[in-house]
Amino acid sequence: MTANTNQLVEEDYEPMKFFDEILWEVMSPKIKEYIFNNYQDMLLRLEPEQYTELEELIKDSFGSADGIINSLYNHRTITDSDEYDKALDNFIPDNKPVQWPVTEHWFFRQFVKEDDEPNELADLHPFEMDEEDRCVQGIVEIGDKIANDAQTFADFIKQGYLHFNPLMHRYLEQDASFDLAVSSPEGIVACQESIDFLLVPLLEQLHALFFL
Repeated sequence: MTANTNQLVEEDYEPMKFFDEILWEVMSPKIKEYIFNNYQDMLLRLEPEQYTELEELIKDSFGSADGIINSLYNHRTITDSDEYDKALDNFIPDNKPVQWPVTEHWFFRQFVKEDDEPNELADLHPFEMDEEDRCVQGIVEIGDKIANDAQTFADFIKQGYLHFNPLMHRYLEQDASFDLAVSSPEGIVACQESIDFLLVPLLEQLHALFFL
């Protein structure tokens, strides 16, 4: 092999990428687009070093992405390696929709409830309240603030989850159709759990960056 041939091989060679890196490259632009479209005001208020933090937390969140594809492989219905390779070579996608499980998350709860009974103290001027009234009103206001903050947090996570979860499904259905096709139902459930394990912490960290 000549020196020129060696150089040609080196130029054509592309190192193998792991699934976490591939998924990060696919999803990172979509995440940034979503943030820009929905939280542009907060994005513009970030300090310069926080943009670097944003980039890092997005990338770090996909460090667990291998669990998504591993969950399918670990629950494959074809365990013989030769049969598995043969099935992969002959695989033709049927484009049937995947029956993804619907996960019940805490952020789908309603934290702020409509009160059936009016708060009579809210209509009183502070001078009209005695010490007990002021104490009760203070407790009510603290409770309302906690509920409102929890609702804001939950709404942020819920909105992001409902946006990105289908995007993850669509990507896997297109680029991991074989893995999905030969996975057992338990594998699909485990795959969804791995998706949730990636998305929810990512959204929690984004909320902390923007709101805290």
